[in-house]
Amino acid sequence: MESKKIALFMLPLLTQGGGAEKYFIDLARNLRERGFETDVVTMDERFFARFAKLLYLLAYRKWFRHIDISGRESEEAVKKQLGGARWIKASRKNLGRILNDYDIIYSKNELVDLGLLKFIGYKKLPPVIVGVHTPLFFRTRNHLLLNFIIFFI
Repeated sequence: MESKKIALFMLPLLTQGGGAEKYFIDLARNLRERGFETDVVTMDERFFARFAKLLYLLAYRKWFRHIDISGRESEEAVKKQLGGARWIKASRKNLGRILNDYDIIYSKNELVDLGLLKFIGYKKLPPVIVGVHTPLFFRTRNHLLLNFIIFFI
């Protein structure tokens, strides 16, 4: 049986160190250990910095501020955790070309991640599998609208 090349795609840099980032790192390493050619594809620092600045603008209504995108993990630590898997950083321009080198794309079910894939065009990409990595309930009052959307829509 021919081994499939798998791309695990997410927008944030793996150095952010959140739950989805750690899951993608572990999944890529484990799939590689089982003989599947698996890589994590994220957007590059330039794209992510602009995205973080846009989020800051939407949240705080301020633009002129330096946004630290370094995250909680060092790049060396991430690469060590990946084992035999690779971390590939894509620009907006070369994302489609990079993803087309794979047989299957696994992505988070988040608007920005799927929005980027939609921008490229799903019909131009290999099959996309979408995993849900968003909490079902947020305990803080600030997320009341999000809780409403998750449970009632």
